[in-house]
Amino acid sequence: MSLTPTALKQAFYNVLKSSTAAASVSVRAALGDEANSVIDKKALPGALPTTPFVVLAWNMQPSGGVRNRGVKAYYPAWVVYDDAVKGYYRIEALDALIRAAYAEDVIPMCFVDFEPDRDLIDAKLNYMPARSLLFKVKMRG
Repeated sequence: MSLTPTALKQAFYNVLKSSTAAASVSVRAALGDEANSVIDKKALPGALPTTPFVVLAWNMQPSGGVRNRGVKAYYPAWVVYDDAVKGYYRIEALDALIRAAYAEDVIPMCFVDFEPDRDLIDAKLNYMPARSLLFKVKMRG
């Protein structure tokens, strides 16, 4: 039995938001306000959490299908934000910690892999430096 897209998104989100795994706890410890600095993109714009913080961007439409023998691939991204005066040094550290939290089998019945990262400056969030950490999550279904 495979996960629904909504359940998969929640499982992916919970790895950083609430997992008790050591790697996930390390990520939260490096954020500005621990679990309160882990938010879904739907919470923006609103009061921003203490920096650094991470925002989950999730496209609910999978790629793949019959041509790929029923394997669906989703491409979520954690976007890591920090203060402009801090630059990217804390973002660099969080990049490594977040990757460590997402072992390929961290979500049951799925395979998690990484895509190339992208640095950006977000005009919608006061030109804060940010990095988009792209993932590929594959599952049958």
